[in-house]
Amino acid sequence: MAKVYSWKEQLEKGMKAEELFLDICHLNLTKSDTRDYDFVTRDGRRVELKTDFYGEARTPNFFIERWSVMEQDKPGGPWQSRQKKVDLYIYLYADTGAYYVFSDLKALCKAVEKMDLPLIPVRNKTYSGGGFKVPRNELKGLYRRYKGAA
Repeated sequence: MAKVYSWKEQLEKGMKAEELFLDICHLNLTKSDTRDYDFVTRDGRRVELKTDFYGEARTPNFFIERWSVMEQDKPGGPWQSRQKKVDLYIYLYADTGAYYVFSDLKALCKAVEKMDLPLIPVRNKTYSGGGFKVPRNELKGLYRRYKGAA
């Protein structure tokens, strides 16, 4: 049986991860004043942070969200970020503090779409999201990896 996630619990975990990220990130960031993205760089670039709590050493994959609400065809992950004009999509592994910076979201979306991976549903109490297990090595060249001090 698939685990059912609590939106509120996930939000709380995400907020703690944002604090961690601000401590380790090489960019000079300020918190965004909109819900469209998480941070803004000093030079005005919009930054979206996605955090993985599973563990970098436990998997060779990113989990890339495709749908934030499948029942309503609401895009998630980099597809949503593209719509919101995000400049940097950052994937953080909370356990190690390693983070991956994607600056070409169009190329990221195209690369994932070409892989024809099975969609994995992620159930919340009132709706379902969905995403893909994407091998990190398949996206080399699209990201730059940084090692934070988690």
